Amino acid sequence: MNIFEGFKKQLNPVLYIQIWEKRIRAVDILTGDTFDEKPIIAIEFNKKKQSVIKAIGNDASMMSGNSISIINPFSHERTLLSDFTLAERLLRYIFQELGIWK
Repeated sequence: MNIFEGFKKQLNPVLYIQIWEKRIRAVDILTGDTFDEKPIIAIEFNKKKQSVIKAIGNDASMMSGNSISIINPFSHERTLLSDFTLAERLLRYIFQELGIWK
């Protein structure tokens, strides 16, 4: 890593996020890192009835099973969000993937 790359990582990220019902794309403008996948989450409920995220994005679309629910928090006929909590968890995951949220 050169000095400029190290300096860029210390700056606050500048994100460009595009959200569609079937796709979410986030780009860190400073680094060029990109997340571009389906905006879905695979959830499984444990014995205590708590939701556990098993996969996000394209990996979630390949999950199936009786105990796993596939949810798109950005799909609702009247609004952009159908589930704010899951949308927030999905965005946090994307930020972690881009290396801007620890």
